[in-house]
Amino acid sequence: MRVWNVPPKHLDDKRLVDEHCAVHGIRGAINKNSPVQKHPQANRFVNNMGALWRRHETLVAEMSRRGFKHHTPFPMEAVPENQRNKLLHVSEDLIEKDINILRERWEREGNPLIAKIEIIPRSSFKI
Repeated sequence: MRVWNVPPKHLDDKRLVDEHCAVHGIRGAINKNSPVQKHPQANRFVNNMGALWRRHETLVAEMSRRGFKHHTPFPMEAVPENQRNKLLHVSEDLIEKDINILRERWEREGNPLIAKIEIIPRSSFKI
């Protein structure tokens, strides 16, 4: 279960689809008050379903751009009204940490995206 701290357009297909699955898993864990919600990847969205919904939408947009079919909606109505406009700050440190993890994995896998790792933006953003 991982929500990457990089824009989805910089993820390879496997990690894009895996993250999409993770977002739905996190949503389910939070809705069911599951112990999984205590996982660091999930915990940051416990009171911030609006940010999780926005991340889902950016993932779906990238999946569509790549020609993937999407059949698992995350309706805005599923987000508590008091959380719909909340944003999640992603710091430069978190971005750099995830880029380093991607670098290690892509090197190990021989993924050609390793050549483009330096173009991933390092500036903080909000989702």
